[in-house]
Formats: sequence, structure tokens, C-alpha cells
Amino acid sequence: TTLPISYSFGISIINSHLINGATILLTSKSLMESRFWSFLKENECTSLSGVPFTFEMLKKLRFFKMNLPHVKTITQAGGKLNLELNLELAKFCNKNKKKLFIMYGQTEASPRISYLPHNLTLSKLGSIGIVIPGGELALIDDSGQIISKPDNEGELVYYGKNVSLGYANSFDDLLNGDENKGVLFTGDLAKRDNEGFYYITGRKKRFIKLFGNRINLDQVESLIKEISKDECACIGDDNCMVVYITNNSII
Repeated sequence: TTLPISYSFGISIINSHLINGATILLTSKSLMESRFWSFLKENECTSLSGVPFTFEMLKKLRFFKMNLPHVKTITQAGGKLNLELNLELAKFCNKNKKKLFIMYGQTEASPRISYLPHNLTLSKLGSIGIVIPGGELALIDDSGQIISKPDNEGELVYYGKNVSLGYANSFDDLLNGDENKGVLFTGDLAKRDNEGFYYITGRKKRFIKLFGNRINLDQVESLIKEISKDECACIGDDNCMVVYITNNSII
């Protein structure tokens, strides 16, 4: 229980383990405490899950040098890992014969949507994988048409029975019934390769248009981070784009 039970991914981990008859190890200790790791080793924990920040902390704790033979499965969701850390984690799991599952989901889908098979974490680095059993994924363009050709960007749309009914802002809203009809417009932009694997490219609303060119602010941030290895943030409108960086030496 490395994630709060009130968090959709945290409760999903617990539910999926219980459905499969697994033992749940309950602890209030954090990853930063030595007693957490003693607890994990003493009980021979086999599965460990986290969000990107979890693995950023684990790297600082030298997780990749720890001797954890009983941990067989590692799952990650709750946001996109940066490619450098994703690669390091994938190589570590591949070398130590641990199964790594990179997943994508949203709370409105209870909350899992796709997963990347563990044997493809290196060859499909950065991908959110394929849709979970029983669901469907599609990409739609600005006119609402389904994109069938690979490597074309569109909004990621999920279809499945695990989509929530809708939002309730008041007691009366609970009477509204199923408003989503099993369809979730994620708000995320993605591409699909020629083998059917999806890659998140940004958020639908994080676009500006400069000199007639459509600019994805998420992609610009990723490019700058890849080049400079420093944190940055991009904002702007159709008149200009502003880039904030943490490293003053590259100004």
C-alpha cells in the first residue's frame, strides 16, 4: 500500500490484487523510511506500484542497486515517466528478471485504460501500450472523425463498461443516470504506431498557434527537458510563447 487508498490508482491496486487472491501488505510507512524497506523484505513482497514521483524518489534512494529478489512485478501509472527514467527502470527490470508494466488510465475509467506488456518496455519505450481487455481505444480529429492512419495525432477516446456514469455536483445529480454512455473523451492527445501501440503526445487544451503553426506546449517542454536535462514550463497564446527554466546558465 505505497499509494493512498483514497487515490483511484491506489484502490485499483488493492482491488486487482484481492480479485486474484493475493495478500495485501498494509503499512503506513513511507518509501523514505528504513522501516518500510525492512517490512517489504521481511514479508517478501512480490509486487510494487507507484506514480512517476514514486520512482523519482526510488532513484534517489538507489533502488536500482537494492537486492530485492522477491519483487517480481513493478507497475507504474498516474502520469508519464520521463524517458530517461523510464529507460533506466526498464533496463533494471529486464536485467533483474522483473516484470514492468507501464499503464495509462483516468479516474473516470475506474481507473485503468491501457498497459504496455512487460516484454516490450524497451522496444516500445514511452508507449502507454494497448487497451485493457474489454475496452476499446480510438483517436479522433478536430471534426470528430476517427483517425485510421498510423502516426497521426488526435484526441484519445476510450470505450468500455468501466467508464463512470458522469459527475455529480449535487445530490440531485445522482438521479441523472448514465450520462457518459461508456465513452470517455480523455482530453489527451496521442498517436498510434503501425502496430497499434499508443503514445501520449500532450493535452488537448495546451496548444497555441504561432506564425500559423500549431504548437504543442507539452512537446516543447519535453524537447527542452531532453536537451537541457533541466525542469521547464511553457505557457503562451497566439502572440508569443514563454519558456520558464530552472537553469540560469543556459539563458
